[in-house]
Amino acid sequence: DYAAFDLIICMDHGNLAFLRRLFNGDPLGKVHLLGEYSSQGEIADPWYTGKFAECFDEIERGCEALLDVL
Repeated sequence: DYAAFDLIICMDHGNLAFLRRLFNGDPLGKVHLLGEYSSQGEIADPWYTGKFAECFDEIERGCEALLDVL
């Protein structure tokens, strides 16, 4: 997937670290947190927090901000 895509988006720092290890440090800078685009940083997994509506809102803001960048 790394070679095929320009951006690889994840939600939290754990996934970000895993993907960077998987992709040998992300040499082309393709791996990003969705929350980076809306200045909210990490988006917590609602499975653990129970905050499904809040998570939806954060994802929506992140997607809208990412679209503005694209």
